[in-house]
Amino acid sequence: MSNLHHHFSMRSFVIRSFSPLSKPGWKAILLLLLCGLLTLGTSQSATAAAASIPYMHPFFARFTPSVTYEQALRLVTDLGLQPAFDCAIWQPMGQQDAFAKEHRLLIAPAYLMAPDDWFVRLQQTAGVETVVEGFPTIAGYTPPTSVPADAVYTCPSQGTAPLNSGEAGTFAQISFASPQTTYDQALFDVSDIGPQLADPCYEQSQLQRFSLPWHPMGQADRFAQSSTLIVQTNKQVTSAQWRYQLRALPNVIAVETLAPPSWCWTPILIALVAFGALSIAVLVAVFWVVWRRRSRRRGGISDPAAG
Repeated sequence: MSNLHHHFSMRSFVIRSFSPLSKPGWKAILLLLLCGLLTLGTSQSATAAAASIPYMHPFFARFTPSVTYEQALRLVTDLGLQPAFDCAIWQPMGQQDAFAKEHRLLIAPAYLMAPDDWFVRLQQTAGVETVVEGFPTIAGYTPPTSVPADAVYTCPSQGTAPLNSGEAGTFAQISFASPQTTYDQALFDVSDIGPQLADPCYEQSQLQRFSLPWHPMGQADRFAQSSTLIVQTNKQVTSAQWRYQLRALPNVIAVETLAPPSWCWTPILIALVAFGALSIAVLVAVFWVVWRRRSRRRGGISDPAAG
C-alpha cells in the first residue's frame, strides 16, 4: 500500500491510501449490497404472498342475549371478519333472520384484514359466548353423525356460484343516500351481498411483506363524514352479481370501482428510503472509525526529524 507525503512546516503527515478492495472496504461494500438485496426483498410478488395464506373454514360466533344484531355485525367487521358461508352456491350472507332465532353468526376472516390472533381476540371480546368451527351440508342431505348438530350450516343445492379466486379482489367505493342511511344499514347491505370492509393500503403492505400495524377495520367514522364505504370482493363469499345487486338497493347512490391503490406506496416508500439511508449512514460511520483506527495503528503520523 503506497504512502502519500504532505509536508507542512517541519512535520510530515502520512496518509495511507485507501483501496476499496482492502478488508474494511470490501466488507462495507458487501454489507451495502446485502442491505440492498434485503430492501428489494420487501417487494416480492403479491401472488406468492397470497398463495401462502392458509384457507380457513367459517366459524360460528355465539353472542350473549344482550347483544343486538347491529352490535354483533359491528364487532365482527371491526375485527376484520365478515359473515360468510363456505358454499359452492351463493346465498345472502347477512344472517339477520337466523341471528334473531339463534343469536349467532357464521363468520370468516376477511381477506388480509383480520389480525393473526383474531380467534383469541374474538373469544375474549365482551358479548361473545363461544366460537366453534362450522361444517357445511347441502340442502336435502343428512350431515354426518360425528358432527354436532349446532355446528352444521346448510348450503343451497341450486343457484349461481360466488366469485372465485380469479374473479375476486376488486376494490370499490359504495356511496349511500344521506342522511337517511345509517352506518348499520349500510354495513348490513354490503355484508349481505358479500364484499368485505377493506383498507387497500393495509392489504398492499401485507402482500408486500412490509406490514403496517393492524387497526380495527370498521368505517363508522368515514361513513359519518362521507356516507361511503370502501369494500373489496372476496372469493366464495361475494355474489358474482354484486355490482347489480348493490346498485339495485334504494339507498345506494353509486358503486365506483377503484383502481389498484398505487397511492399506498408513498408512506411505504418513504419508510424504505429512510431505513436505507439510515443503514448506509451507520455503515459509513462504522467504516470510517475502522479505517481511522487501522491508519493510526500503522503509523498514522511520523516526524522526519526523528529519522
